[in-house]
Amino acid sequence: NKNVGVGFGAAQYMSASSSTQNVFIGHTSGPGAEGAGSSTIARNVMIGYEAGLNSGAVGVTNDNVIVGSNAASTGSFNGDKNVILGTTAGANMTTGPRNILIGYQTGDNITTAKECILIGYDLDNKDATTSATLNIGNFLTGIDKDNKGDPQNTNSISIGTGSSLDNISKTFTVSG
Repeated sequence: NKNVGVGFGAAQYMSASSSTQNVFIGHTSGPGAEGAGSSTIARNVMIGYEAGLNSGAVGVTNDNVIVGSNAASTGSFNGDKNVILGTTAGANMTTGPRNILIGYQTGDNITTAKECILIGYDLDNKDATTSATLNIGNFLTGIDKDNKGDPQNTNSISIGTGSSLDNISKTFTVSG
């Protein structure tokens, strides 16, 4: 079904009948033992030692790009349309869709949060489930107006809020 697996155990438990157009490169990258061959996985690229390990374990996993040793690997990853780049980035994600996580250990606390953009070294989301957040290097941060999180931070963009940049901090409230 147009799948490619390179490396010891790469895509070893992927369902041959329901998975298509995937590329898995790296030792045990892609669907692992929890997948047990019953999952549907399509149009994914997973590169790195255990990248996307256990993906599709209990559901459908489509349209992801996961690059990095142990990226999206600790949980039973079943997210769709994610870009996850960096060693252990998104490591605990289970069902979070449409996230962009770039950087070493970035977003490794996320489990089900969706539509988050985290870019930088070892950045965590507000918590494991808060969706629609933005954090670029702890300098540019924000949260969507529809999020049910902290009312002090809802519907805002902050610039210069990192600990070394407190003297130039400015928060903008977005209305619409």
